[in-house]
Amino acid sequence: MALVAVVVLAASGCGSPTDTTVGQTSTSIPPTSEVTTPLVWSPCGDAAECATLVVPADWTEPNGPTLDIAVARRPATGESAGTLFVNPGGPGGTAVDRVVSGAWPAVLLERFDLVSWDPRGVGRSTNLDCAGVGGRNGTNIHRNPTDVAALERFVAACTAGSPDLVDHLGTAQGVADLEALRVGLGIDRINYLGFSYGTYLGLAYLRQYPDAVRTMVLDGVVDPADDLEALLGSQAAAMEEFVTIAGAQPGGPNLFDVAAATPGVDPTTLAFATIATTYSPSGAGQLRVALNSAIAGDPTALVRLADRYFNGGSFTAYLGTLCSDLPHPPDPVAHAALAERITNVSPRLGAAIAAEVAGCALWPGGETTPWQATTADSPAVVIVVGATGDRATPLEAAEAVHAALRTSSLIVHEADGHTSLDASPCVQRLVVDAIVSGNPPPVRSRCVGAAAAPSVP
Repeated sequence: MALVAVVVLAASGCGSPTDTTVGQTSTSIPPTSEVTTPLVWSPCGDAAECATLVVPADWTEPNGPTLDIAVARRPATGESAGTLFVNPGGPGGTAVDRVVSGAWPAVLLERFDLVSWDPRGVGRSTNLDCAGVGGRNGTNIHRNPTDVAALERFVAACTAGSPDLVDHLGTAQGVADLEALRVGLGIDRINYLGFSYGTYLGLAYLRQYPDAVRTMVLDGVVDPADDLEALLGSQAAAMEEFVTIAGAQPGGPNLFDVAAATPGVDPTTLAFATIATTYSPSGAGQLRVALNSAIAGDPTALVRLADRYFNGGSFTAYLGTLCSDLPHPPDPVAHAALAERITNVSPRLGAAIAAEVAGCALWPGGETTPWQATTADSPAVVIVVGATGDRATPLEAAEAVHAALRTSSLIVHEADGHTSLDASPCVQRLVVDAIVSGNPPPVRSRCVGAAAAPSVP
């Protein structure tokens, strides 16, 4: 779930050919451009200011119940080259806290006014009220995703406690919120930086408002042509390969398999601790240390890694957004069939990856279908970034989106870990130069590890 900012929980895929899939349409809401309440800024943190944007809970009913969207703005430390809207992904990660006090590449802080917001259901914005079922932000459910009865109680509590929000968490509503924020700030064309699931929002915004984007950077791409099973399947395959490599022993069994057979090692903790390490450039080493410690009788390191994953964002917002956006099996029986297929792809981690989103089979919402990214006639400069060792959003998704966006540029980062901007001076240079100048980088560039300059593709 960690990106430059936040951990991206397992993401998307579909049902079997005979499954009826459900979800909320993701790009069809035509929002009003009026902001009913003006933004009033006040200091928050040492270098930022915060405000509240009031938006309709459902943009198709602009005069209905409203939600509060928390917004933060951090002025450039040097001569500003403009405003950069940032979404750190998740879904479920707080962006306001990241802007107010988080670490950012120095070049971004120097050259841009950073603006971000906590999406509906997240952080300082209006949250789901699930009546305490599942604990804070659904963490208890997240730790026990195979408990179907608990999932049923959780979804029922969220539906009863937040009837105006529970089925309005999807990206279509998020696109409308972003458009209202753009209008409220008086900005004609935005610069946008999206990480992981923030790329899905960016692509949806570009699709609906192609003339409102100046530059867009998509780092760690979610392909909108995928449904729930397609994304889960690509993640499962990439993460299984990671475990095979990281846990390998010359002439011996894989360390993961040894730990799984060790008394006192909890299977759920083992699975999610392992998933957590796939997001880090140094994750393979972290996993080997934790597995060896668990095999020796001390699972503490595994527990800490799993806790890092479980506490990386709001599980309620994560689950509700995915279930609203992506076609998925309509009931627990169909989801169990999906889980079996994902487990066939990844015998070690597939069951956990699929179980994490089992609540989608119970989540309220309308129907949706996958869609393809397109620039249409947009004048925007679009930069797609993908890492060769990204297991959460594999490079294939970046390649597919680049191919669909006819005027985009692709930066391939040869490195492990989820998202690249924070890890590569080379990627930073290409991205920042493009945002400042408004001119795209080469159609295809390659950055190697932490090198400062691009290599020949």
